[in-house]
Amino acid sequence: LSGSEDINSTIRQFFCSNKTYNDMATLFFNPQEAAIHQLFHQDGTFSPVTLSIFFLLYFLLACWTYGVSVPSGLFVPSLLCGAAFGRLVANILKVKLGLAIYSGTFALIGAAAFLGGVVRMTISLTVILIESTNEITYGLPIMITLMVAKWTGDFFNKGIYDIHIQLKGVPLLEWETEVEMDKLTASDIMEPNLTYVYPHTRVQSLVSILRTTVYHAFPVVTENRQNERDFMKGNILISNNIRFK
Repeated sequence: LSGSEDINSTIRQFFCSNKTYNDMATLFFNPQEAAIHQLFHQDGTFSPVTLSIFFLLYFLLACWTYGVSVPSGLFVPSLLCGAAFGRLVANILKVKLGLAIYSGTFALIGAAAFLGGVVRMTISLTVILIESTNEITYGLPIMITLMVAKWTGDFFNKGIYDIHIQLKGVPLLEWETEVEMDKLTASDIMEPNLTYVYPHTRVQSLVSILRTTVYHAFPVVTENRQNERDFMKGNILISNNIRFK
């Protein structure tokens, strides 16, 4: 099939008369990929009311399905919501201002901006969108859009993946430290009263240690008085006569 025939094959007539199509049914009663294809390449008109209703409903459904922990996807719904919003902006510019613009380009930029603002991806998302559209000329506009979307999103909160990791309590090292952590030293986070065991320790002592401590890992140490002089600095004992085995 050619491109135009492929587009026309996913048009839904619904209850409309011959040679006309229902724009609402074309978006709702098609798979997500086909709906995105329609928004990117369809020369016909999608009314502002249809695009607004579709954007709001699909946005709410995408938020709901992502939060119920089912594999409903995040990329494609975000692309679809952004494409609908971009197409809505293009529709308003064409009708209100009379500009001769191609609505599919606005749908692509809207999809990139929406998905970039949700997941905070830049370079990789630019490559994905360029490969999916097969248009290298859109590389710079898409990259600028994604950078602005990321900066705008970072001004308000973190990306959805970072928020979900925080909600799940997954231990993850951030790229950058918090401001209050810049002046911390190792001694600020170390345990001042170290609990340790010797190679030969009574079971009663081990049980007592386990009952009186909240952690479950203990260094096994042995006294080494031979190296005590190596750790002496004047009359101050640094090593506390302990060497980790």
